[in-house]
Amino acid sequence: MAGVNKLLLSLWEVPDTETAELMQLFYSNFFKGDSYYSAFRKAQLTLKAKYKDPTIWAGFVLVGE
Repeated sequence: MAGVNKLLLSLWEVPDTETAELMQLFYSNFFKGDSYYSAFRKAQLTLKAKYKDPTIWAGFVLVGE
């Protein structure tokens, strides 16, 4: 209703440094031509490989059309 088609949000508090890293990876992938969902998944998998603790990378979800 507010004109937003997609939301990228966290389900719990995540450290700022890792959140910034996720966003940089996400937008880098997106601007290279990946879809929103592909760009997000690649960014999340990159963080998963780097940080074994899932509380750092698994708390983000991308929802929308």
